[in-house]
Amino acid sequence: MEMRNWTNSFLLFTIFLDLISGSHGDVFRVPALDANQKDLLQLLELGDDIKFDVPALYVFGDSTVDSGNNNFLSSTSKANYSPFGIDFVDGKATGRFSNGRTKADFIAQVVGLPFPSPCLGLSKEEQKILRTGVNYGSSACGILPDTGKFFGTCLNFEKQIDLFETTVKNLQSSFDSKESMANYLSKSLFFISIGNADVSTGYDFLDNNTKQQTPFPNFAQAISQNFSSKIRKLYDLGARKFLVSNVGMTDTRDTCCVAAENGTRPCIRDIAPCNNRNEHVYFDPFHASESTHFILAKRCLKESSICTPISLVDLLRA
Repeated sequence: MEMRNWTNSFLLFTIFLDLISGSHGDVFRVPALDANQKDLLQLLELGDDIKFDVPALYVFGDSTVDSGNNNFLSSTSKANYSPFGIDFVDGKATGRFSNGRTKADFIAQVVGLPFPSPCLGLSKEEQKILRTGVNYGSSACGILPDTGKFFGTCLNFEKQIDLFETTVKNLQSSFDSKESMANYLSKSLFFISIGNADVSTGYDFLDNNTKQQTPFPNFAQAISQNFSSKIRKLYDLGARKFLVSNVGMTDTRDTCCVAAENGTRPCIRDIAPCNNRNEHVYFDPFHASESTHFILAKRCLKESSICTPISLVDLLRA
């Protein structure tokens, strides 16, 4: 446990150094929202001749990747108000818990795909024809079924996978054979960023008797076992290329927006955030700024020490 925490702290420190020093050239400069794939590849120093055969990006997770699903749910955990989204399209909130894009959005841009739409925002017709990917992420939810209940309704990991299974069934008619669909799924990228809510709130909201009977190491093991079974289900449904994000740390000292309840809650509604958003690791106490999302995506694409056992570029080209 100590080694994992130390590793996370080291990664956060190197991200902060990237932000303040601009190491690796333009690493701290977030690409324009409308940047095309060629420009992004050049900015990331990947070369404009690199080719990715990635037909779709499917995203699962919590508030780190939620792109608006919670807007359609009875939940108090939503980012559908300013200052969230101040650096996104038209400066409007979409449901993303950041000032702009998330790492899932940047990955989509790099491989030449549109931002994956929130599943609950798709029409029935779109559900049958959309073959570039879907975002199932839901804020406050986690791997365990009870995580997030304090905030109302959300899509836990099992529900998200059930929705993906429905997506697979809906898309079957758009392929000429089971083999062609299996090939499509095997080349698609499955990005999973979940577990933060299980660790940060799931255990804290257990009553004292349950905590005494379930020490945190046992609780963490239950999360791991549950997660493994869900990954197996995705595999059985046809997924082959997985990118799994580690559980993150919070930082209430260096946030960009004005956080509620002395830094223990997300941004206060309609209060302007800081102007130097590209210099902040966190936008609110729990969620990364667009700059951090970009740096994480960049380093994951290129460095096998960040995304192991191989870099994301190597995974996508495999």
